Amino acid sequence: MLQAQCHGEAWRRAQAGESIAAIVEEVRALAGDRTGLLVEAAGVGIGWWAVKPSLPATELLVAGILLDAAGANDLDELNRWLEVGRERGSRPPHAAS
Repeated sequence: MLQAQCHGEAWRRAQAGESIAAIVEEVRALAGDRTGLLVEAAGVGIGWWAVKPSLPATELLVAGILLDAAGANDLDELNRWLEVGRERGSRPPHAAS
């Protein structure tokens, strides 16, 4: 829930044209010491976008905001989540039966 809240807040504020610094500050406050969930959300979002580049590029901006808020510097962790996002984005959509 917290991950979705952080992602959604960053997305909403980015769409509203708020300053990146203000968004980063808000997301950092929301996440507290749970910075790993920000890296996860950013990596999955970037990975998903990489296989579906027709999605809004706002996802890339939001990922950058989340990574900045997390103070992320572990590229191995980010790469792991990028792969998860790519795999999820590559799956066929679920069909209703």
